[in-house]
Amino acid sequence: MSHNDGRWRGPRALGAAGLTILAAAHTAGAQWTPATVTPAKAGAHADPLGPIVAEALARNLGLAQQRAADERADATVRETRALLLPTVALDTRRSRLQHVMDLGEFVNPAYAALNQVLGAPRFPTNLSVSQPFAQETRLHLAQPLVAPQALAAQRVSRANRSVQDAELRRAARQLAADAQLAYLAYATAARAAEIHASTVALVDAQVTTLERALAQGTLTPDAVLRARADRAEAAQTLAEATERRDAAARALNQVLNRALDTPVALLPDSALDFPLDSTPDAYLRASRDREELAQADGAERVARARERVADASFLPTIAVGVEVGVQGADYSVPLHRAYRVVSLVAQWNVLNGGGDRARREEAVLDGRRARLQRAELERLVALQATNAYEAARVARASIATATERLTAARRTFELVQRRWAQGLATQLELLDARTAFTRASLNLSLTRYTYASRWVELERAAALRAIDLDAIPENQP
Repeated sequence: MSHNDGRWRGPRALGAAGLTILAAAHTAGAQWTPATVTPAKAGAHADPLGPIVAEALARNLGLAQQRAADERADATVRETRALLLPTVALDTRRSRLQHVMDLGEFVNPAYAALNQVLGAPRFPTNLSVSQPFAQETRLHLAQPLVAPQALAAQRVSRANRSVQDAELRRAARQLAADAQLAYLAYATAARAAEIHASTVALVDAQVTTLERALAQGTLTPDAVLRARADRAEAAQTLAEATERRDAAARALNQVLNRALDTPVALLPDSALDFPLDSTPDAYLRASRDREELAQADGAERVARARERVADASFLPTIAVGVEVGVQGADYSVPLHRAYRVVSLVAQWNVLNGGGDRARREEAVLDGRRARLQRAELERLVALQATNAYEAARVARASIATATERLTAARRTFELVQRRWAQGLATQLELLDARTAFTRASLNLSLTRYTYASRWVELERAAALRAIDLDAIPENQP
């Protein structure tokens, strides 16, 4: 049935309303244009996602565990340093003695016989010398003089600390990328939900208009039924998009250690126009600052330090010890009668079946393996940076194509909408045009956020973001 018979002007109003609804959802896509950057400024740009990164670095529980591991490595260094410092120990014992040997029972009769022979009490006959003593108190001081193994252990702990520090910085860089990617996943889902919501609003308006035409007798029921089915499909798609958006929001809040239902604010799409250099050279140079390479260097230092530990086992250790103490039946022993012992202790492991030599060979082989791993890792880092750059370049170039597709789809929809309002196009043609318009809008939104995600991956692979953990204190709720 013709719609231009003079009795129904609904489609004309619907055409204007539909264009207004969809245009409001997609205006940003038509106005966005890529920016340019000179090679000298590669990686320098505004940081719209900086607050999200800072919050993640301050609150994320996984990074908090890495901070604790880093502090533990510092404590281990202090522990090994203490091996070279003097130690002072105070020991005391008070015992109740029963049925113990008393040397006086053997000495007193002999002394009594001597006194009798000499005719004078020159020797005591009431001695009581119990073993062990009822009380014993001693103060012991020890100071290493030559301790090659302690020095080597300190080098190992410092090397392990450098590895752990690099691991903390690597985890922070990975967390910065994860937080940004989590936000971009949420923003992608949120924009898709907005587009689907605008489609549902348009279909609702279409169904309402067609139902009025059916009530006026100017339209057959099949057109209304087809529009209602279209509305149900659009509503189902919107529900799925909404669920994906909410799931992405919860995932972002999990990374940021927020309550899962915390609302997430959306940034304008134009803020995510990250600049990209025309060549990957600057990014390859920056990738040399990757924390994984520092970890590999630290692993090599650990191997060298363990080699020194093995070498130290062939050397003697020398220490001096001083001990002062009192012993007796009670604590009434005067201090001037305290015993004093000064010792010089030397230990040299002359032979242990070749175990020390085997440990040294293990350390040497560990060092060789660490150097090979470092060389391989350097190539892998360069590969990651190159692949990330190429992925970002392709994604950025796709934005212009997606924008052109949206412009053509919008113009097609406008024309079909106008023809349908004049009764020159079928409802199926209108549905196809609107579907193409919606898909083009979704494609542009997805392409934009895909480029932003690829840029974040390039930022991580090339170590572009400067991260100062000391400037971002831990802030656990």
